[in-house]
Amino acid sequence: MSPTTTAQAPRQPARARSLSALLAAVLGAALALTALPAGMPHAGADEPSDIAALLERAAELDAEHDDVDEELDALDAELDDQRAALTGLTDRLTAAEEELATVEAQLEIAEAELAEAEERLESAVDRHEQAEERLASTEAALRESEEALHVQLRATHRYGAPTYLDLLDAALAHERMSDVTAGLHQLRSVAEAEHELIEELAELEREHRIATARAEALRDERDDEQEAAERSRDAVADLHDEQAELVDDIEEQRADQAELVEAMEADREAAEEMLATLEADIAEHRAQAAREAAEAGELICAVPDGSFIDDWHFPRSGGRLHEGNDIFADAGAPIYAVAGGTISGVNREDRWRPGASTGLGGKTVSVTDDEGTRWYFAHLDSVDDQVVSGGTVEAGQQIGTVGTTGNARSTPPHLHLGRYVDGEATNPYPFMREACQP
Repeated sequence: MSPTTTAQAPRQPARARSLSALLAAVLGAALALTALPAGMPHAGADEPSDIAALLERAAELDAEHDDVDEELDALDAELDDQRAALTGLTDRLTAAEEELATVEAQLEIAEAELAEAEERLESAVDRHEQAEERLASTEAALRESEEALHVQLRATHRYGAPTYLDLLDAALAHERMSDVTAGLHQLRSVAEAEHELIEELAELEREHRIATARAEALRDERDDEQEAAERSRDAVADLHDEQAELVDDIEEQRADQAELVEAMEADREAAEEMLATLEADIAEHRAQAAREAAEAGELICAVPDGSFIDDWHFPRSGGRLHEGNDIFADAGAPIYAVAGGTISGVNREDRWRPGASTGLGGKTVSVTDDEGTRWYFAHLDSVDDQVVSGGTVEAGQQIGTVGTTGNARSTPPHLHLGRYVDGEATNPYPFMREACQP
């Protein structure tokens, strides 16, 4: 039986058959050798052919034993290869599924942001259109008033209409005081009529300037909202593309894994034991890595069971940009201090309400490390009792749990992790990617 032939059959039954054959052959040889003195004549030299046959059979057993050893070595090597292949597939599939979950969570947030941006854009467009209508109305009234004034001026020039001085001379030329008074009244009426027309024209010009400025301001606001909506649309489109790529990748990896699992069906128990051992090894590796990192003064993964992508500067409501890194995990998952230092801020109450511009983080903790970098943990479900403002915390010490407080109430549970250097927000993703990698 060759190793190639054995590899084509399920490994465990082949191994069982090989071991059974080996044991049967060895047992048969032992029985034959034990029975030899009773089955031979006392003379001992009359049947040399029986001894030769036994020696030949022993040589055959030795050869078969060597073949079985080679076969078992080949099976062990094949099993090791398949274990390594399954481990790699499982790791890649787990990573892809975690990334897909994170992308889908980010997509949910981005789509909500897009809906808000489109509502704001629609409102800005309506206000701009109303301002343009008001501007058009004031322009029409202004043109009408200007035309009336021009008509009056043209009439005065063409027909020689009396001026204020002419009317005054005419009024004073009367002998009777009543006629003088009547002439002055006429002069006053003409002056008041022209003054009202000029005042109306000035007021319309002022309204026109105001309407023009408002229309320009609302046009700028509309353009800003248009750009914000476009950024949100681009972010949603990019996330949809990434989601589609991850789904295809996961389907392909699942197909590969299914094919490999099917090939290893005869070794199901061994594979399950291997996976359990692998998971335990990974958990121990993570725990050991966290301990070693803390001892070495390195950064600790804030949420070891979480998943995240580089969502730095993703669009947020009000035209804001995301200044942090969202790490998604189950509600209640532990959150650890990424570095040791001073607790520079703690908020155990969730005071945020929809529409408010403060308290967005809900329950929060801030830790300032020895280098002056401030790490900001937001949307916590709970804050550890030992975490108090002004106190200290060690790297890897639990400071709270993952939640949805603040403006994360309608999103999947996650930790918003911020990093601030000299008061300026910087992207924490590269640091967490290095700290959280297995």
